[in-house]
Amino acid sequence: MIFSLFLLSLAIAFEPFPIIGFILLIVAKDGQKKALAFLCGWMASLIVVVVGVVLVTGGQPVEKSSSPSLAALILKLLIGIFLIFWGIRAYVNRKKPPKPPSWMAKIDGVQGWAAAALGVILQPWAFVAAGVAIVFGAELKSLGEIVVLVLFVLLSSSSFLAMLIYVTFWSESAGPKLERLRLWIDSHRVQAQFVLCILIGLWLIGNSTYSLTTI
Repeated sequence: MIFSLFLLSLAIAFEPFPIIGFILLIVAKDGQKKALAFLCGWMASLIVVVVGVVLVTGGQPVEKSSSPSLAALILKLLIGIFLIFWGIRAYVNRKKPPKPPSWMAKIDGVQGWAAAALGVILQPWAFVAAGVAIVFGAELKSLGEIVVLVLFVLLSSSSFLAMLIYVTFWSESAGPKLERLRLWIDSHRVQAQFVLCILIGLWLIGNSTYSLTTI
């Protein structure tokens, strides 16, 4: 569980599109407040999902041959297939960049509640769903496992936490540097999505296939 959640938390933290949205918020008018609201929405959605899974399972792993266990493994397999398909599709269509969402042009007028909502909406839910499937089959009775889940939430939010701290303490130099970072990420977004989707997709397919064959 630990290695799988570590991989997924890094994929969530460095998914390009949410980072682009966060930088646009943080360099806008009242950017720190909006960025904090975004981060609260982002972390709250992860916490709700993790706590929900723990409450449903009671912290006990489901039996390997049970229907819930099979469903979780099949979900991991399907998510892996979807991620590979999505990554290949994005790479094939890389010369046809999608039209930027309309909210990007209105970023200065975004209110705090809307920034928090963006933190939920921009969450890479395919990666989060894969994390749910992994947690579903884990035993969560010891302090170590609980710490792993806390670290999963923190690592999944680490890129945003780092940028918010940077802007808070070095506000004068942070804006231009983050804007350059945004432009660089935007120009390499498709390649980053391709690599993330293929790597995580292959890992999920291999892991779930092995588990299915050993039931």
